[in-house]
Order: sequence, then structure tokens, then C-alpha cells
Amino acid sequence: MGKTKIYKGRFLPFKQARKKARTLGLRSRREWGQLCHSKDRPIDLPVLPYLTYKEHGWIDWVDFLGHKPIEKFLPFYKARKFVRSLGLKTKAEWLSYSSSGKRPKNIPSEPSKTYKKEYKGLRDWIGLQERKFLPFAEAREYVRKTIHSAKSDWWTWCKMYRHSTSHTIPTRPHLTYRDKGWKSWTDWFGTQEKKFLPYRKAKALARTLGVKSKKEWYILCKQKKRPKGMPAWPNVYYKEFISYPDFFGYPRRRKAKKK
Repeated sequence: MGKTKIYKGRFLPFKQARKKARTLGLRSRREWGQLCHSKDRPIDLPVLPYLTYKEHGWIDWVDFLGHKPIEKFLPFYKARKFVRSLGLKTKAEWLSYSSSGKRPKNIPSEPSKTYKKEYKGLRDWIGLQERKFLPFAEAREYVRKTIHSAKSDWWTWCKMYRHSTSHTIPTRPHLTYRDKGWKSWTDWFGTQEKKFLPYRKAKALARTLGVKSKKEWYILCKQKKRPKGMPAWPNVYYKEFISYPDFFGYPRRRKAKKK
């Protein structure tokens, strides 16, 4: 019983699979996921190659698909300096500029993902004066006294209560208090750490629910009908997550072509 039994007789060995994948002309994991949900996916290639070949040669998506990232972004502080020079004042202005075609290729459209370690929020990114928030311990205590629900209700709480104190509480405390005491959302709310099902079991359970869209899943969660052991945000909790259609087992909707 060797390790190759994982894909022997069903999928190609890793090197052959990688060679074949590189001929498909795909440039990202997203494009791979789209191929897997179409009729064109080669049946001898696994949907989740990073799991199938985890101990058999897998390195990363760039290596597997054989492409090199086109965009090379500036270091964080140089990129932020450029963005601050634009004089933007709101999130809407940044989004408008970012999608206008004027943004240089070496400036990312999603700095929070590109600069995960350095990014401190949009206000810091575009150069607005930093807001004065309560110290971490005080803010957490205030939140724990006024909210007793999960992260899914956080934004509703923010609109209703977060300006009730003399100092505001940040909507993204995980960024504001990153090096000032932040541990996790469960610690922030004062709730017990939830234990969720492993990805494959959660996916199998999800496919029995008859959910046909992302919206239906959110409605189910709001109605408190979410199965025990299933996270409300599977796309955030599971690293293996590909898409909602894949997770719940419904067909991906195709955009209608304009006539």
C-alpha cells in the first residue's frame, strides 16, 4: 500500500499531471476552478491537486500551472506613498480610481491581500487622519457587553451601537488592534471557540441541504437553521474551499451573452 494509491488508476501521477496542466493555458487557481466546473476538465486530473499530490511533489499553483505572475507590485511603503499622493478621501473614491484604468500595474487593487503583514486599513492606505479608538481592552469589554452573537451579525451591530461611546470602535478590529492585543473573533466577542467539521464531511453535509445559491445559504443561517458543525463562512474557514457551487453541489450560473 504505497502512497501512490491516492491517485493510482484514477488520476495521473504528479509529474504527468503537472505536464498536462501546463498545456491548458491557465493562469490562476480561479481559472482552474472554472475549468473544473465545466465539461472540459480532463478526467485524469483531480479537482484539488494540492491535496491529491500533497506528498507527491506538489509545490504551488504557479509551479503546477506553469505560469509566472504578471504583476510585480511595489513594496508596501512605496505603493502607499503613491496612493496617498492621489488625495483620495473615501473608500468609494479609491474603488472608482482602482477600476478606472488609471491605476498603475505595480499598484494592487486589493492591498489587503497583497500586503497582508503591513496593511492597516483603508484610511492608512489612502492617507486619512487616523481615528481615535478605545484601547483594545476597553473596546473588547464594551463589545462583549452589547453583543452576544457571531461574526455574521458584526456589521449590523456596528451600524447600531459602535458610535454610542465617546470614542468609536473600529469596524475592523483585527486590523486596528493587530499588535495591540487582538487574538481572534471568538475572544473579541467573548464566546467559546467553535469546532467545525473537517472540510470533506462539511461539504458532504452541505450537499444534502438543497441550497441553490449563496443567498439561500445566508438566509438559512439567519433563520438559525445552519447545521451543527457547519461554519457560516465556509469560504473563510476552509483553505480547501473552491466556490459555493462546488461546496453545495449546485451548477455554476453562466452569464448570459449579450446579443
